[in-house]
Amino acid sequence: MLFRSHEKGDGTRGNGKAAALRRGTMETRNQTPRVLFVLPVLGQPRHSKRIEMIRSGGAAVEAAAFDRDYHRGRLPDCQVTGLGTISHGRYLRRIPRILRALRPLSRQIARNDVVYAFGPDMALLSVLARGASRTPVVMEIGDLSRMQTRGGMVGHAVSAGERLLASRCGLVVTTTEAFMENYYRRWLGVRTPGLVLENKIERSEEHTSE
Repeated sequence: MLFRSHEKGDGTRGNGKAAALRRGTMETRNQTPRVLFVLPVLGQPRHSKRIEMIRSGGAAVEAAAFDRDYHRGRLPDCQVTGLGTISHGRYLRRIPRILRALRPLSRQIARNDVVYAFGPDMALLSVLARGASRTPVVMEIGDLSRMQTRGGMVGHAVSAGERLLASRCGLVVTTTEAFMENYYRRWLGVRTPGLVLENKIERSEEHTSE
């Protein structure tokens, strides 16, 4: 099995949790697995903590990130390749700029064993950019938007799209057990393997948000 489910951890102890996540997300012929993180923004503390967690577990890591006007609370400690600049919010206006990143991102994916994407938009970009390759994509979701739980045709379309996206990923990571069970398992009916990594806020991060 390439992916396994379903462990729980706080993501704060470094080596143990990184090794658990690595065992749960990949098997690779290389002695040192290579992980590409795809970030919607630079400076989000949770993203940087995940990168450090995986790196401390023995993986070689790099990141691809979009730049936007955002409080840079904690920059990732790894090589970062820029994917362009996008606006904060304004999801529809982001789409053309995000799509321009497909080609450069596909080149990065080709030299890595696993892609770890933050948010459904970055996961979708990663799934499209990997093309016909079997490089597994991990999707981490930290919170929900109103569009994800709204009713009507738009809400149903979003749910269907996210359900399909989750099925194309090898692992879904959430920050709470309730999020995993109530939204992905019950609301969407997703059966993709899941991992819960609780996100404990450090004092230096109390005034930052995604």
